[in-house]
Amino acid sequence: MPRLARLRAVAVVALLVVPVLACEPKGSVAGPGDVKAAQAKGTLLRYQATARAVKTQTKIHFRLAGGGQQGEIKSALAATLAFSDGGSGKVNVTYRVDAVDSLDLGGMMQSKPKEGVTPPPDPKQKLLEAKGGWVMDLRGQVDDAATKSMPENAKPDPSKAGDKAQPDTGSMMKELLAGMLRLPELPEQGLELGKPLKVEKQEQQQLSEGIPKMPIESETTYTLVSVKQEGGKDLAEVKVEAEASGATELQQGAMLTVDTTTAGTMVFDLTSGVPIRANWQVTQNFAFGDQSQEISTQIESTYTPG
Repeated sequence: MPRLARLRAVAVVALLVVPVLACEPKGSVAGPGDVKAAQAKGTLLRYQATARAVKTQTKIHFRLAGGGQQGEIKSALAATLAFSDGGSGKVNVTYRVDAVDSLDLGGMMQSKPKEGVTPPPDPKQKLLEAKGGWVMDLRGQVDDAATKSMPENAKPDPSKAGDKAQPDTGSMMKELLAGMLRLPELPEQGLELGKPLKVEKQEQQQLSEGIPKMPIESETTYTLVSVKQEGGKDLAEVKVEAEASGATELQQGAMLTVDTTTAGTMVFDLTSGVPIRANWQVTQNFAFGDQSQEISTQIESTYTPG
């Protein structure tokens, strides 16, 4: 499998790590009556459109194997998420990286200088330059069109990059960071203690540029483990398990299939409307013709509202 194809597979992580927890088509916003009805049936999880800054510490462990290659990324970084009211039940979230505490690269993720091309930039420095954002509703469902138009997400002019610049891991991670920092989507319904809530969804996802949209079927199960007070806050611990699969035919005539499993736990602050901590384990298996790859991603995050 060509290196470009591998990098495209890597890019899928940004789309599937957290958004796989979605449960309804994008654009639906619960009204006051819907919220009261859902809350009456259990514990309702919702973000708040309050202007504030949330500090996050995130650890990422990414592993790729298959197709004759292997790669690994271990990173710990600090970032700031700035919330603002987007109106009409929407929340604008922008992010910036404050510090990269550690970054270890292995295998194909190491950017090695090549003769005749511009040396790759320092990957830590590229991460420190990372910024962007997204527009979401109170359940964390992202509005793709509004997100794309945010000034923080403006793409640099490719004509100014030069035609001899070498692709590098730092730039790739900078592009993927939004998906890894993005807040998890929340269920439509209120959750009852110890009672699993299973949600099925079908959607079309654009995995990467140059790849046709893929129909994805997913099934997500939420279980409310506990609700307790801690430090004057009401905290809900939620266990999440999800499976997703899809397939699409590429121009070459071969089928690209993707199977994803997600398992994790989130502690959500019902008082301030943000997570306090979250841990996710995502495994993705790709098959393209007679080639296959597996991507494993672990993400551990803590959040401190300002």
